[in-house]
Amino acid sequence: MDTKKITIETRKAELIVREAEQSDAKIIADLSIQLDHELSQAEAKKHIQNISKVKDQEIFVVEDTGFKVLGFVNVTAHYEMLSGVQARLGGLVIDKNARGIGLGRTLMQTAEKWAKQKGSKTMKVNSNVVRTDSHKFYEKMGYKKYKHQVVFKKTL
Repeated sequence: MDTKKITIETRKAELIVREAEQSDAKIIADLSIQLDHELSQAEAKKHIQNISKVKDQEIFVVEDTGFKVLGFVNVTAHYEMLSGVQARLGGLVIDKNARGIGLGRTLMQTAEKWAKQKGSKTMKVNSNVVRTDSHKFYEKMGYKKYKHQVVFKKTL
């Protein structure tokens, strides 16, 4: 992004969207639990540090004017043989007590803008089949279901 901090006024609140910092590790770990991902504060700090070093990935947080982080989004852009530059959502979490006021939309728009700046024409989002509320959110954001897959994973 061109700026480190973006102030956005919505109908309900003034929000600040910025790149995640090491000091956000605890809240990012806490928010990750709401997405059913166990992430320790130390792991979150390590991930933030590593992501901040690469140009093809970013974590943005949204905070209120009291500097309380209410959510985060992780976005990546990489080059694929079959599709060129491809952006992918790595995660989006809004605090369960702050949902429904536009924070998710704000973070997604920030991630999409970042992805466009990286040269991507599309953003892919994977969402667990049980997250039907998330599916409705992504559809409202203009995302379309385009395929069903089986995901394989192997511990290395």
